[in-house]
Amino acid sequence: MSEAGNTKVGLVCAGGEEEHVSLSRVSVSCTVTNLTANVCTTCIYKNNADHPVEAKYVFPLNDVAVYSFEARMGDYRLVAKCRPRQEAKVMYDEALAIGHTTFMAEQDEHNDDLFQMRLGNIPSQATVFIVLKYVGHLDVENVVVDKKKHSRAIFTLPAALTPRYKPDYNKGKEGYENGSVSGGICPYTIKFSANVMMSLKIVSVSAPDDVYNVEWDSFDHKKAKVVLLSEFEADHDLQMTILTEGIIGSFAAVEMGGTNEPNILGMACIMAQFMPDFSSIGKTQDTNSEVIFIVDRSAYMYGQNIKFAAESLLLMLKSLPKGCRFQIISYGDMHTTLFPHFSTVQHDMVFYPMQTC
Repeated sequence: MSEAGNTKVGLVCAGGEEEHVSLSRVSVSCTVTNLTANVCTTCIYKNNADHPVEAKYVFPLNDVAVYSFEARMGDYRLVAKCRPRQEAKVMYDEALAIGHTTFMAEQDEHNDDLFQMRLGNIPSQATVFIVLKYVGHLDVENVVVDKKKHSRAIFTLPAALTPRYKPDYNKGKEGYENGSVSGGICPYTIKFSANVMMSLKIVSVSAPDDVYNVEWDSFDHKKAKVVLLSEFEADHDLQMTILTEGIIGSFAAVEMGGTNEPNILGMACIMAQFMPDFSSIGKTQDTNSEVIFIVDRSAYMYGQNIKFAAESLLLMLKSLPKGCRFQIISYGDMHTTLFPHFSTVQHDMVFYPMQTC
C-alpha cells in the first residue's frame, strides 16, 4: 500500500486495522502505440494474518482510464459487471454479513479521480490476484541529440502499482520502515514487458534506474519487444523512455466500436494528439504570435480548482508580449469563446478577460 497525497492507495484494510495483506508480486504487460499505452497489471497479495480481514483496493485515475478488472482467490474468479450504486452496495453488504467473500468496485462519488474495489473478507493465508487493465498516455518532449531532432516518449507505471519501501538499517535486512508504504515489511518482485510500435524509427529504449532488453520486431526498427532485465528496486518509479529518430508530429487515432454493443461501447471514437513545434520561433521573431488558452470549467473545476486556473491564466496573460494576439476558450457542457475574434495584447487590457472569467 502506498499514499497519494492524503489518500491511501493499493490494498487498504477497512476499519483502520493493521495492514496484513502484503504485496508479493507484480506483473505488467503493455502495448505502446505511438503515445498511447494499453496496460494489463496483475498484483498478487497474501493475507498473512491468522484471521480474515476486510479490504478494498484503491486506484487513482489521474491520468488513466480503467476499462477492465477482476479478482481471483482460490478457485474463484470474479469479473466485475456494472450495476446501480445502491443495488451493488446492498448485494455486497448481504454477502459480507453471512461470511462470504464478496467483491464490489466503485468510483468514489466524492472524488471522480479515485477508483475503489472492495474485496470483502479475505481468509487467513489466502492469496488474492487483482487484474487491472487501463489505457493511459505517454509524456513526450522534443530534444536535440548530436545536433539531430528526436522525440522522447516516457511511459511511467502509476506509483499505486509499485509502492515504495526503504530498508531500516537499524533493524537489519529483515526490517523496513514505514515510509510511503504502511505495513510494507516484505519486498516484492516485479515483471515488466512491452510491445512498442512507433510511427518513427526507435533509436533506443532505456530508463534512468533500470535496464531493459530490446528485441526488434521489424527491419525498420519501428517495432520492438521490451523486457525488464534488471531487478527492480522499489525506491523509484518504473519508467521506460523511448527515443525516436525525428520528431513525433500531430496525429489522430481512430478506434472502432464493438458491432454488438448497443451503448457507447458501440460508437467509434477518435483521439487527436497535437504536437506543436516552436523550435523555429526565435526570441527576436519579427512576426507576432497567436496564443489560444483553453480553460476547463466543468463540475470538477468548482471551488478552488477554478480559482487556481484563473490565477494561472492571469500569470500567462501577463507574460504575453505586446502585440501578441490571443483568444480564451472555455468548455463545460458546451464551449464558448471570450471574444468574437482574436484580441491583441495592450498594456491597458490584460486584466479584462480575467474579470470576465
